[in-house]
Amino acid sequence: MQPNLKSHIEFCKAVADGSTYKDAYKTYVSRKVNVSDAVCEKDGSLLAKKYASHIHDLKQRISTAIDKAHENSVLNGTLEGILTKAERMKILSDIARGELLVSKPFFTKDGAIDAFVQPDHTDRKNAISV
Repeated sequence: MQPNLKSHIEFCKAVADGSTYKDAYKTYVSRKVNVSDAVCEKDGSLLAKKYASHIHDLKQRISTAIDKAHENSVLNGTLEGILTKAERMKILSDIARGELLVSKPFFTKDGAIDAFVQPDHTDRKNAISV
């Protein structure tokens, strides 16, 4: 059942967002100043039962929105690590001009180690041909 009164709509939103029945009822529905917590709890519970399907739908929407926001933040974090075409071209240009050190493996009796060295002719040629 869909609520029609603004106070009931706000009550449902608050409950879907995690408020207790008592707090949501006291904040959005009760017009009395000195209403007891027991009455707010009882009446809030009855109102929540009346609008249970609407509250459930709101919780689903909130959950979906949170999931999408999380997916977008993960996607944005992934995209931050990907270089743009212009950034890649700048790096390749720097290698072609010999201005950027490149990592090359050197083999010793103890195994291979990586060292940063000036790009040789092959590195520069490969950077240009990409």
